[in-house]
Amino acid sequence: MNKGLDYAEGDLVVLTDDDAYPGENWLAELRKVADTQSTVSIFSGVVLPLWEMPPEDWILRLAPKGVSFSLTDPTQREGPTTADRIFGPNMAIRADVFTKGYRFDASIGPQGINYPMGSESRLVRQLMKDGCTAWHCPGAVVEHFVRAGQLKEEWILKRAVRFGRGQYRLNKAANNAATKWFGVPRYVYRRMIEQWLRVVLACLTFKKEAIFVARWEFNRLRGEYIEAKNMTHEADMTAKTV
Repeated sequence: MNKGLDYAEGDLVVLTDDDAYPGENWLAELRKVADTQSTVSIFSGVVLPLWEMPPEDWILRLAPKGVSFSLTDPTQREGPTTADRIFGPNMAIRADVFTKGYRFDASIGPQGINYPMGSESRLVRQLMKDGCTAWHCPGAVVEHFVRAGQLKEEWILKRAVRFGRGQYRLNKAANNAATKWFGVPRYVYRRMIEQWLRVVLACLTFKKEAIFVARWEFNRLRGEYIEAKNMTHEADMTAKTV
C-alpha cells in the first residue's frame, strides 16, 4: 500500500479490498462528499456483506461484524465519524495527507495469514490525533465478499486473536507504561485468567452460544499476550543493534 501511494495521482486516494464489490455511483458519491466537505481529510463509506452462503443466526447475533467481516453499521447517518467506524474496504483520504509524509505502519496489517489487524486504524488514529477530521458518506457503498470458510466458528475465533494483537499495537503508548511480567503487562495475565474461568463456567452450561462469547473474548486477550511478547522481542532486537 505504501508503494502504491508513491504512484498515486489526483487529490483523493480511495481505498478498498480485492474482495469488495463497488455499488453504483460509489466513486461519484465519495467525490461529491469530498467536494462538499472541503475541510475534512478522511471519508468512510458503507460496507455491506455479500455472503457466499447464508450465515447461521447465531453468527449474525454474536460475532462482532466489524471485527469479523469488516462490515459497517448500515444505519449510520451522514456526518462526522470516529476512527473505529472506518474500515479499509471503503475509505478515502485526501492526497495532500500523504504528501506530508504520512504512511501506513508496516508492522501492523496483512502479512500472510497470521498478523495483527489494524493498519488503516493506526493511520486514521494518527491523522485524527494530528487534527484531521473524518466524515461518513452513506451513499458510497461496497459489498464485502464473505467466504463460506469465514463463517465457521474457528475462523472467527482466530480473527479475535488477530484483533487482540492489533489492539495491543494500537495502544502501544499505554501498554509501554504498564508494569510487565516477562514482557507482558500484568493486567493481561489477570484478565486472561478471569476470562478463562468464564470459559470454563460457560462450558459447564453446555450452551454453544455462551461458550462462543467467552472463547471470543479469551482469544482477543490471547492476541494481546502474543503481541506483547512480539513487541518485547522486537525492542530487544533493536536494542542489540544500536
